[in-house]
Amino acid sequence: MMGLHRRLLAVALGLPLVTAVLLVPVADAQDEAPVMQGDAAAVERLTAHIAETWKTPLPAAQRIVEAAFSQAQVQGISPTLILAVVAQESSFKPTARSSYGAEGLMQVSARHHPDKLKGLRRDALLKPEINIRVGTQVLAEYLQDHAGRIDPALRKYSGNARAYPQKIRAAWAKFEKVRRTDVPSA
Repeated sequence: MMGLHRRLLAVALGLPLVTAVLLVPVADAQDEAPVMQGDAAAVERLTAHIAETWKTPLPAAQRIVEAAFSQAQVQGISPTLILAVVAQESSFKPTARSSYGAEGLMQVSARHHPDKLKGLRRDALLKPEINIRVGTQVLAEYLQDHAGRIDPALRKYSGNARAYPQKIRAAWAKFEKVRRTDVPSA
């Protein structure tokens, strides 16, 4: 999460908010890592892509992308894989809820992961940074359980939803293309 002090400093210096993550190299909260300097352009491209494709307000899209990059660094997972899961699970809607009780961007089920929610309020999963942190922790555990193999980990994450790994891989490839090029593609 980008702290208020960094936002204010960026505004005071006349910098785009996306560069504010570079101003203070220390993370604002436990289990968060700052977005690295080399990723600033990718964050900007991905933010614009999500805002345009999913009609997500630019500040909300930026918050999501920054959280994905932060947790990717903490957990050692591709940020674009995290974004692909968010796209599939919630279409970038932080308040998404499933009929099974999963909530938020990564559709985390509080009843299945109470250990990751200790000390948090009931509505915490509706906050992008918390939801992405918990969802990425879950995905990282599943990857570890499956010796780093992505498809079985994704099947487990989805509750064995049909063709889920293929959908995530397709979205992941699109996000990677946007991350690595100057022109976003749909």
